[in-house]
Amino acid sequence: MDEYEVIRIDEMDFGCEGRPDNEGGKVLVKLKSLKDGSIDAIPYLDKELYAKNINEGDVVLLEEKGKSITLNKKEQ
Repeated sequence: MDEYEVIRIDEMDFGCEGRPDNEGGKVLVKLKSLKDGSIDAIPYLDKELYAKNINEGDVVLLEEKGKSITLNKKEQ
């Protein structure tokens, strides 16, 4: 699992069509790798961020299983 800093959380822009029914409240999470400084942005369920208390500035662990991505807040 790699460590990332959450540098920004934005609502996703779906344009004039609005959010597709299957999107379920996703946000775009911008992450900065603590390993090499690279920046990535991933769509993630907003309710999961709230449930895990993940906010901008937090360090998270990113785990990939196939096409599934899980973020977990790193314990300080």
